[in-house]
Amino acid sequence: MKPIICNVLRYMIINKNFSFMIIMFLLWGCASTIEVIEVKEVPNEVPRNATAYNNRGFVYHTQGQYDKAISDYNKAIEIDPRYAIAYYNRGAAYYLQSQYDKAISDCNKFIEMNPRYATAYYNRGFVYHAQGQYDKAISDYNKAIEIDPRNATAYESRGLVYYEQSQYDKACPDLIRACNLGECKGYELVKKVDGYCK
Repeated sequence: MKPIICNVLRYMIINKNFSFMIIMFLLWGCASTIEVIEVKEVPNEVPRNATAYNNRGFVYHTQGQYDKAISDYNKAIEIDPRYAIAYYNRGAAYYLQSQYDKAISDCNKFIEMNPRYATAYYNRGFVYHAQGQYDKAISDYNKAIEIDPRNATAYESRGLVYYEQSQYDKACPDLIRACNLGECKGYELVKKVDGYCK
């Protein structure tokens, strides 16, 4: 069954008419066989298809080949500068390469096109957090929570920023809320290491 699904996935990656989310779901099941998707096909079969480049970039991304992923995301953006998901994905790849300014720039572009997408604010906040820009990180986590009050990772990340700043009165409620929403790693860590947030 797995080879059939992965062959279908191979077709979907080069075919513009399939949902990116469906492709991401199928990628999870094909992780061990994803290398069978030979990337030479996309430029020959659909040279002006932003979705195909984005999807192929995502395959590279899942394989940890961030330079190749970024190259394909660049091509997708060159073909269609309004193709928001390519900015989103490229920003994530830049983050994983510690190219934080480029990651933030891509987050900004994505947010400009999708201002009500909570995860984009969370991602940008995460990059700011990695840079030590705590006020900006908290602002973005706040926005993510405003848009999606059930965003457990935004509560957890905001709580960890507060914790790093020794603002335990703000950290603990966020970490407990995140845990109540299903994201307990930060809460358990703080509770175990320092005994806070009981």
